[in-house]
Amino acid sequence: MASQEQLERLLASSQEHNGCQSWKQWRREGDWRTQIDLRGAHLNGINLRGAHLRNADLREAHINSADLTGANLRDAHLMNAYLNNTDLTYADLTHADLTGADLTSAHLGGVVLSGAVLSSADLRRTDLRRACLIVAELTGADLDDADLRHANLRGVRFRDACLRGADLIGADLTYADLTAADLTGAHLGGAVLREAHLTRALLTNADLSDVDLAGGDLAGAVLSGVVLRRTNLQACQLQGVQFSSLEFGEPIWPEMEAAAWEALQDEARSPATPADRLVELTTYWPGYQVRQLLVANPNLPQEQAITLAPLFPRAFLSNPVLPLWFMEDPNWFPPGVAQAVLERARQEPDWPALATQYAAVALLERCAADG
Repeated sequence: MASQEQLERLLASSQEHNGCQSWKQWRREGDWRTQIDLRGAHLNGINLRGAHLRNADLREAHINSADLTGANLRDAHLMNAYLNNTDLTYADLTHADLTGADLTSAHLGGVVLSGAVLSSADLRRTDLRRACLIVAELTGADLDDADLRHANLRGVRFRDACLRGADLIGADLTYADLTAADLTGAHLGGAVLREAHLTRALLTNADLSDVDLAGGDLAGAVLSGVVLRRTNLQACQLQGVQFSSLEFGEPIWPEMEAAAWEALQDEARSPATPADRLVELTTYWPGYQVRQLLVANPNLPQEQAITLAPLFPRAFLSNPVLPLWFMEDPNWFPPGVAQAVLERARQEPDWPALATQYAAVALLERCAADG
């Protein structure tokens, strides 16, 4: 229960429209050990610009749509507080505890949250542009559609957090822990994630253009449909990473030792490689790099061959098993995909010779025409 005396004093000061000067004076002149108890207080919509609320107990307080611009909330206790649509621009929340707080659509541009705890907090659609959250704790937090452009997120723990559709363009996530985080559809263009942990992270359809992930750990992450244009993956841990349908260009891949690279290519080419292993190589590191060899392997299953054919038409057409597949089932290949393969193949400078070199060309033309 909030202290009625303190609550009345704060409410009266909020009406002065001078940055809560009388409240600040009372705090300065009083016993510094006095605990500010505003638990469960109703402060919706009030003006607390620049208010001195350091170490205040605001657990479960209702502060929706309030103005806390530039307020001092260092070490404040805001567990399960309601701060929906509240303006906390440039406020100081260093080491504050906001566990389970509702900050939906709050304005936190330029806020300082270094060392703060926001575990399981609701930060959907929150504006955190250029905010400082160094080593903050956001395990299990919901940041769907949040704006974190150019925020300082070094060392932040985002374990199991939801960042679907979040905007992290230009953010600094060096050493950040994003283990098992959901970044589906997130925008990270130009962000820095050097030595970040993204183990088992979900990055489906995320944009990682120009992102620096050097030294990061992406083991077991899902990168289906992700944009990796000029993404720096050097020295990354990519064991078990699932790549599929990469969009718009290739990343800077980690370097492989010459012997390992040769062995990988030999495995991709060999008809003796088991079909299930070839399937695994089509989507997982490091096999993703040799897909043009895999699509030419006669032991690759039809499903994967159909997927890779438009990407590597020349290699696909060279696969010696194609005539046999058409003989067994003339309709196994989708007409629309056949048209896409032929369109790509016709862009090759030696297309006339290519058309006569491979018997599969005529088979694909017939397939496309039937569609």
